[in-house]
Amino acid sequence: MTTTLNETDYQKFFEALLSGDSSECKAVVEDLIRRKITILEIYEGLFRQSLYQIGDLWSKGQLSVAVEHVATAIIESLISQLQTRMDAQPKKRKKAFVSCVTSDLHQIGARMVANLFELHGWESYFLGANMPISELLQAIESVKPDVVCLSIVLIEHLRGLEVTVGEIRSSHPNIPILVGGAAFSNIDPSTLHLNQVPNVAILQSIVQL
Repeated sequence: MTTTLNETDYQKFFEALLSGDSSECKAVVEDLIRRKITILEIYEGLFRQSLYQIGDLWSKGQLSVAVEHVATAIIESLISQLQTRMDAQPKKRKKAFVSCVTSDLHQIGARMVANLFELHGWESYFLGANMPISELLQAIESVKPDVVCLSIVLIEHLRGLEVTVGEIRSSHPNIPILVGGAAFSNIDPSTLHLNQVPNVAILQSIVQL
């Protein structure tokens, strides 16, 4: 029995996702779990890749908003189901904040990141989509996390991300900040202003966590 996720697995999942067949999508995931495929592989090889492909098709006008919304809902449901089955490592007494920036409504990637921190024994705070900067800063001051992770899906939110990072860095100069999301998939990180900010890392894949 294969113990790696392959192209056949992906195509079967993606076709079911486009047709809105949640039962078939769940069956593919269940089969992968039986084959001992890791949560990270499922997140990266099925969910992230599917969402990126759907986004590409939508941007080209080859996919309706309705199909995109149904696919998103199916994946969010599968993430919730997988979360209950995660075999987390012992707690490390470390805290991670994971949030989308203001105006960014796409939260699936950030949610997967939060779950992976939990899987590795961190106490993870998932703050969700469209997080106001002022409330994020208040939460950081109150909880004092060991790392803050920020996500953007659309490149138009890059300026908002830069502002958020600047505000965090101004009030918390030493806290590590990880930034990522689909917006960075076709960008050279070395060309960004964020690359000049101390203690900020740009991740182009959740595999880099």
